[in-house]
Amino acid sequence: MDKQHRLSRLGPLSGLLAVALEFGGVILGSQPMVALGDSNTKILNALTKHVGTGAWIGSYMELATLAAFAVFAIWLFGSRRGPLAGAGMLATGVYITVGGISLIVGDVLKYGSGHGMGHQEMLALFDLQSALFIATWGISAAFLALAPVSGWLRGSALVIAGLRLVSVTVPTAGAAQFPEILFLLWIVAVGVSAGRRPSTVTAGAPAAAHA
Repeated sequence: MDKQHRLSRLGPLSGLLAVALEFGGVILGSQPMVALGDSNTKILNALTKHVGTGAWIGSYMELATLAAFAVFAIWLFGSRRGPLAGAGMLATGVYITVGGISLIVGDVLKYGSGHGMGHQEMLALFDLQSALFIATWGISAAFLALAPVSGWLRGSALVIAGLRLVSVTVPTAGAAQFPEILFLLWIVAVGVSAGRRPSTVTAGAPAAAHA
């Protein structure tokens, strides 16, 4: 019980930490400000810019984001039993794995851009990283659909999950990454709600029916 009590306090805080690290990593410029739909010239111009210390710190922060998110997800699904909770944990593992590989590919790209990597290799790695990042949108949609939350958190999770799936079909659209921000804000909302009313965040959720 003591371990579960500690997790009930650490889990929501880890969600808030994950979001803070994610935004901090982006602000420090851990990723080039280009998208899959941009021209090869624009992509190469962004990728071949000097990578400073701040960009590497940002990369480490984004990797740390996945660790914090893992603790958040374990708290969210860990107190439940049954196939839905198991599927949620599986979705979490896949999300962290694919997201981690995407970040590592990005780090290889940043390092190679300053150490003689050819343009074709750079574009190939950029496409791979983009594909992996887009894949996390669909995986996070599954995470949201399975999340054992109730009330407005449940409704908003399903709406954001739907938007994430739509984004996967139009990844080059200007608003395709907007649901990513909504996903992060949803994590914050869950963390804050748990801090205020820890017993009601997951009450009545679908996964609870299999407890």
